[in-house]
Amino acid sequence: MAIIAIVIIAVATIDDFRSVRTIQDDGIAAMAVVESVHDRRRLPDEPRVVFVTAEGDTIHTTVGWHRWSGSPAAGERRQILYLPSDPEGSVLDSGLPFAHFTHLLGLLLVGVLAGVCTELWRKGMLLSHLHARRSRRG
Repeated sequence: MAIIAIVIIAVATIDDFRSVRTIQDDGIAAMAVVESVHDRRRLPDEPRVVFVTAEGDTIHTTVGWHRWSGSPAAGERRQILYLPSDPEGSVLDSGLPFAHFTHLLGLLLVGVLAGVCTELWRKGMLLSHLHARRSRRG
């Protein structure tokens, strides 16, 4: 079960890492206005922004909390990066560091779970060895 968790966390971390990298490498800069922000401790709503693409389309979308460099405030103007192929779904704050908190947390969880799995495997091997020795004696 822990191995499945390791795989899921590793895949999610790598996917987000690649997504951030793609937006930072290929994204187009735009000024966005934060339309609304809810207190994330009480509501799961993510900040809602509006911006105009290079093609002149007005986009209203939400941007996940992990895609911001610092907490945004309603009415604040922030420079964002978006992918022209997905301007509603691939958006992040242009000040976001490449490797951010969720990437580090994912790596930490993978490391901890891998260590736990290794220790459980070792103890299981030791227990099976001891059980085999007892079976031979009795």
